[in-house]
Amino acid sequence: SSEARTLHWCERVSFFVADLVQRHGRWLRGLWNGVLMRAVVTLCCWRRVRVFGAEHIRHIGSHDSVLLVSNHRSYFDFFVITVMGLWPHSGASFVSMYPVRSGYFYTALCGFSINLFGSMLAMFPNVVNTASMKEKGQGRPDGKRWNEYAMRRTVAELQIPGTVVGIHPEGTRNKDPDVFSMLPTKPGAGRLALECEEAHVIPVFIRGLDGGAVEQLTHNWRAAPWDHPIDLVFGPHVDLTDLRKELAGADSEEKREQLKVAAGERLTEKIKALAEEHRERVGAEGQAK
Repeated sequence: SSEARTLHWCERVSFFVADLVQRHGRWLRGLWNGVLMRAVVTLCCWRRVRVFGAEHIRHIGSHDSVLLVSNHRSYFDFFVITVMGLWPHSGASFVSMYPVRSGYFYTALCGFSINLFGSMLAMFPNVVNTASMKEKGQGRPDGKRWNEYAMRRTVAELQIPGTVVGIHPEGTRNKDPDVFSMLPTKPGAGRLALECEEAHVIPVFIRGLDGGAVEQLTHNWRAAPWDHPIDLVFGPHVDLTDLRKELAGADSEEKREQLKVAAGERLTEKIKALAEEHRERVGAEGQAK
């Protein structure tokens, strides 16, 4: 497509392969993630995971579309959320995808290999001009064209029955030591939730996953698991009916953008509410009261 010309050559090659799997290999991704990725994630953290609010996802079936919206603490958030939370406590599909920053996962061989062998390219589609990319001087003036395509593509994929999509309203990783805090909301999550009327929009709060893969493995097997718990807190479906009605009657682009922002803010507030509820439940140190 014309939008692909805005990508660097290595990003175009990586996207071509990922797109091929997304279009023709959904069955392979479901099998790969349902067996291999599930086994790896379980090996790394199963002894430490505590799930709260499972009653909010038990009704989800294999043909349902699911939009998970979560705070962002690590690169592995959604892998743990789906493998240790969503899949064991619902009938949700194993076909999942998580939009990801283009830098590293679509530009470096190591990053692409992690995406390929770790999740069968579930980190898709790639997004450019993220905050972290701009900090590293990897931003580009024409990135908005590609990101618009990536958003349209994600909406189209989520409208396919049996698709799970995970997205962070913050848009980038939150490195604040306060694990209950959240960064300002970016507009992408709100737009995605508004445009996918049939999807179950499920807010999730995650804590305890800070650090790298080796650290997670160490905590799981060498230390008492409850000394470093990973908590997954699921909330009920977020109703956006009122905003969708307003969007249908919006007569200006400015109004439409305001509604997308409002939807994103609502998602963030739901996650914050889960965080505060969980703070009361377990305390700042993570021990159940």
